[in-house]
Order: sequence, then C-alpha cells, then structure tokens
Amino acid sequence: MRAYKDFSENELCDLLKSGDYEAFSEIYERYSLQLLSHALRKCQDDDYAKDLLQEVFTMLWQNRETLDIRKSLSGYLATSIKYSFFKNLRHEEVKEKHSPSLAEFINSSSNNVTADHLIRRKQLEAIIENEVMALPPKMREIYEKYFVEGLSQKEIATELELSEKTVARQVYNIRERLRKKLPLIIYLFLIGMAE
Repeated sequence: MRAYKDFSENELCDLLKSGDYEAFSEIYERYSLQLLSHALRKCQDDDYAKDLLQEVFTMLWQNRETLDIRKSLSGYLATSIKYSFFKNLRHEEVKEKHSPSLAEFINSSSNNVTADHLIRRKQLEAIIENEVMALPPKMREIYEKYFVEGLSQKEIATELELSEKTVARQVYNIRERLRKKLPLIIYLFLIGMAE
C-alpha cells in the first residue's frame, strides 16, 4: 500500500471522510506548521496561535463526514484559522463588554451581604461544581490545574506526563463542554475567573 505522504489532497480528504485517522495525521503533519505560521500572523501570541490550530484540527476531525472542500484543503484550513480567530475575537469582545458589569455585580453582592445574595452565590457555585464533577476524571484534573491553579498547558503536560497537544485538546474540550452545559452568564463568569 502507498504511504500516506504520497496521497494527494483529494485522496486524503476522501480517506478522512471515511474516518481514516492516519489520513488525518498526515493532513496535520502536512499543514500544521503552515497554519501555525498563519495563525501567528493573525494574533502574534504563541499559545493563542496553538489554541487556534488545535481548534481548527479538532473541528476538521469532528466534521470529517460532512466535509465539503471545493478547492484546496490548504485553502480551506487557512480560511478556518481566520474564521476561528475572528469568532474568538468576537467572543473576547463580548466577554470584555460584560466582564465589568459582572464584576460589579459580584462586588456589590459581596458588599451587600444579604441572605438572597448568599443563596444565589451558593446556587451558582453548586451549578458550576456539578458540571465540573460530571467531567471525566482526567479532564477534571486538567480543569483543576488549568482553570483553578492557573498552570500553563506546558506545565500540565509535564506534570501529568502528557503531550502538550493532548492537554490543549482537553482544555478546548472542557471549554466547549462547559459552554454548552452552563448558561452564558455562568460560563463567562467561570472562564473569566480562570484567565
């Protein structure tokens, strides 16, 4: 059988659609450095660029069966990097817009220690705690180290003897899972506390 490095873009795309992980790995090997460079030009931040790269390849694998690449795979991936960058930028703008009012709400809640505020705070903590406890054990451990302890993805990878790529993928998966499960205001509060 031919080596995957000898396959054309179209052949790799067809194999990817059928769930061939080796084809996915070859696509990653073939395009990741080029895409990382493209992402770095957009954001000028190594960690953020790596997060964008991880997000694009995660999306590529998750949507492999419905993939509709009309021209070139490299062009599709470059456009995906750009789209992810702008989507995340909009998300950050929303977070920045609402963070002051959320912080003000939290500060006023702590200054006006009333029974109602304490009950709401406890309910919020319980909701967050339930969602975190529902995470698989390894994901929960990465959550604690990244969002609570504030360790970098590299430090977590070293400590847990995992690849940085695995940790980055898990951080992305945690964010996606919590974003889908928690109401927006709670999610923004939780992520805002961790960053």
